[in-house]
Amino acid sequence: QSPQTGAPTSAALASFANFSDFQKVAHVFPENNRKNVPRNVVILIQFAEPIQEESIHDTTGNLVPDAIFIAREGEKKTIDAGVEIGKNNTLVTLRPKEPLGTVNAAEWYTARITSKVLRVNGAPLFVDGASYSWRFEVSGFSDNAPPFVESVLPSIGSKSAPNSVVQVTFSEPLDPASVNPQSIDIVDESSGKSLPHLVVLGNGFRSASVIPQEACGTNACGDPMYCFPKNAKLVVTLKAAKLVTPKDAAR
Repeated sequence: QSPQTGAPTSAALASFANFSDFQKVAHVFPENNRKNVPRNVVILIQFAEPIQEESIHDTTGNLVPDAIFIAREGEKKTIDAGVEIGKNNTLVTLRPKEPLGTVNAAEWYTARITSKVLRVNGAPLFVDGASYSWRFEVSGFSDNAPPFVESVLPSIGSKSAPNSVVQVTFSEPLDPASVNPQSIDIVDESSGKSLPHLVVLGNGFRSASVIPQEACGTNACGDPMYCFPKNAKLVVTLKAAKLVTPKDAAR
């Protein structure tokens, strides 16, 4: 897949039995063919459907290499990594036990998701020998610089409908485990009270959407609507959060 569109390259498609196999993985980070990946990167895999947690990590929470293989190109030993499962068993976070690559040298890594990864019903995610593969280049350096906010919607000081979603886009991907209603809070300025909301990551883990959770009627289709208080002045606070490449702080 390309970093820009998420569409698979011909090389990535070579291991698929059919195009539907590609669609079983919604997004990966680092993306296919991405260069200059920091040595202290955290690897993210967003599946399109829930998977069986026990199929990708052992009883100690470490990666099962037969299920997800990640190694320097040409090597057969996968990296040692801890595994975290989130977002209804669709989001996998891999935390390497040691920095990837070599100091002051760029090295390519190959990653492959195999048929050993199981659906929640126990059936293989991939069949007939299919798998999902991609590669990325690890730089010889770690990244310890904090991120910054690139954009916000609605814009600061603007007016919007009560059921609007607030979106914050960062300069680089964030660690999903640390993005939640506590790390991104939204407050009614007049009362000083935090408003009920959800926070969802998207856009390659770079954008956080703050979604209201207070019921406010139904839409034209009869579905429930959720809103922030009408005419309220909202204050969004971004607290320190971990990044995909671990940082000292976030701002």
